[in-house]
Amino acid sequence: MSDAYFDVIVDVPALRDRRFTYRVRESVFLPYGAKVHVPFGRGQADGYVVGRVQEPEGVETKEILAVYDTRFLPPLHLLSFGCMLARHYCAPVASVWSCFWPPRVPKKPVSKVVSPCHPPEVARRDAGVGNEEVRDLERPGEGLSFLRRAGERTGYLIWGSREFRWRFYIQKIKEALEDKRGVIVVVPEVKRIESASKILEADLGSKAAILHSGLSDAVRRRTWFEILEGQRCLVLGTRSCVFSPVKDLGLIIVDEEESESHRAEDLPRYSAAEVAMLRADWENAAVILGSSHPSVVRYSRACAGRLLLVREDRSSLTPLVRSQVIDLLAKGRRRGLITKEMYEELKCVFDGGKRALLFLNRRGTSSAIICLDCGHAVTCKRCSVSLSYHAKKRELLCHICGHRQPVPDVCPVCGGYRWKLVGAGTERVEEEFKKKFPQVPLFRLDQDVLEESSAESVLSSFLQSSPACLVTTQVVLGYDDLLDVEAVGVLSCDSLLNLSDFRASERVFHLLSDLMEVARSAQSEGRTSFLIQTYNRSHRAVQGVFDPEDFYRQELDSRRFLRYPPFGHLFKVEFSGKSPERVREAALSFAAKCEELEGGGEVVEILGPCPAQIPKVRGQHRWQLALKGQDREALTDMCETAASKTVLPSGVKISFEVEDSL
Repeated sequence: MSDAYFDVIVDVPALRDRRFTYRVRESVFLPYGAKVHVPFGRGQADGYVVGRVQEPEGVETKEILAVYDTRFLPPLHLLSFGCMLARHYCAPVASVWSCFWPPRVPKKPVSKVVSPCHPPEVARRDAGVGNEEVRDLERPGEGLSFLRRAGERTGYLIWGSREFRWRFYIQKIKEALEDKRGVIVVVPEVKRIESASKILEADLGSKAAILHSGLSDAVRRRTWFEILEGQRCLVLGTRSCVFSPVKDLGLIIVDEEESESHRAEDLPRYSAAEVAMLRADWENAAVILGSSHPSVVRYSRACAGRLLLVREDRSSLTPLVRSQVIDLLAKGRRRGLITKEMYEELKCVFDGGKRALLFLNRRGTSSAIICLDCGHAVTCKRCSVSLSYHAKKRELLCHICGHRQPVPDVCPVCGGYRWKLVGAGTERVEEEFKKKFPQVPLFRLDQDVLEESSAESVLSSFLQSSPACLVTTQVVLGYDDLLDVEAVGVLSCDSLLNLSDFRASERVFHLLSDLMEVARSAQSEGRTSFLIQTYNRSHRAVQGVFDPEDFYRQELDSRRFLRYPPFGHLFKVEFSGKSPERVREAALSFAAKCEELEGGGEVVEILGPCPAQIPKVRGQHRWQLALKGQDREALTDMCETAASKTVLPSGVKISFEVEDSL
């Protein structure tokens, strides 16, 4: 029996979109986009069929080992969209296509594959699809019109409270379902799923198909198949559900579009909000982005008319929050984390039998332990960060990789034995609070606590106590519907403001705005208090909580001057590996290729390369550079060309992260 030959893109990021030819027996049916398991190098890897080819001359080909269940094969238009998305994010096509498959799809060895009768849509994607047809499919089509339309409104931006946003969502979902169109609703975190599901069921009378990482692989796979078959037309989930194969898609909703949880950390590094906008345009669907404090980029797009802004009118509402910014600079040198003003407000709350929340976005007792004799800080062996001291367990802990070790008896550098704790975390707040308010029940909610108990159980105990105080980190956000407090106190946000990231101010603005919402949503009979302790009282991120438009104006002015998104495009390139010399060599080589391609013009600005902000993470050394410019196509071409021309040293990986600009 003769063999058939296929080009396969292997899901190995370092190879980008390089094609390899494999063979199977002629009778095996392999449509375009089929997921296969192939031998690769000394091991094996997954890959995707991109075309049938002639037998290569003078080359020994290997046989495809297994074929994944083709019943889960994504529709052709989604694979085509995936090709466009891969270019948009400078990601390998294979890594994007993997997002269109559910987890752990069963596979069969090629020897046991029997070609069944396939639906016409799949049959048209037979092995006879050649390279020319594949290239046609990979060309971005009319879906890219979204990137070209300058003054046309292409979706909604809903700015308001959760209740206001969901009333709007429900109205538009009903309209889409009445038109027999599918709907995808994306929320930032799993803890938002339950409340969103209840709202949808109560108002629509039907349950949504749920997709998120907390479900078993079998449940996700079954739900995915039901969606693919058209049995479910309303899908609710976290960011990955934006790739779900909903038939006749008519509407995509992304709630809390500004949330960092909508951004993927692994390949492909996408933004769910941006993917939603691109996919909606690709499939001629509507898109709705919602937030109580929109991202700077999306606010700018609304001001430019590219998104229709629908804003809740709160002007007639009586202010429910009494706010105060406590200037730590004016305090001079002080002892403790709780200022006099914060103490007095807390005392007033507790005397009235009420509850309060204290926020500090750092767990543990202190952020570092330093030798008083030589100044050496104990650092993680795998990451270039100081180890945090956790008094509860009497150990040092790395908050990046989880490495743990006891406090050394003597300094490994000078032999000294005098240690000083620097910085503060939630355990330190806990200690200080108990000294100031020994009679008030105290609860702590951070990642350390969540290793032993659930957030719901901690919050339930907290709400059953009165008076009471909750010391917490960002893990509390998303549970504001379970909180009822008289006061919210932010002990510090300055470390976040000082990060070397052009979005640092925006992140702090969103964080403080979320905490303000916690205070605003409290069920207190009187007005709740919201206090911020900071050394940067006049910073736009701090003052912007009380005047969002002023924050957006100042932030946009700053970005316009520096040509950061939305006034330009920013591509971040990272190199990582175990050898610091090889990582540095790869970064310098890539930068040199970019400079050659740039040719001394002003189309692209090359920043770096240099060691990453955290130079070593989990044993991997890291270097980075950034490419900034007005022409996105020029940036993309430069990245792809430089990546193809850069020979990466053994063990070095390259990855791209593209900042939101839509």
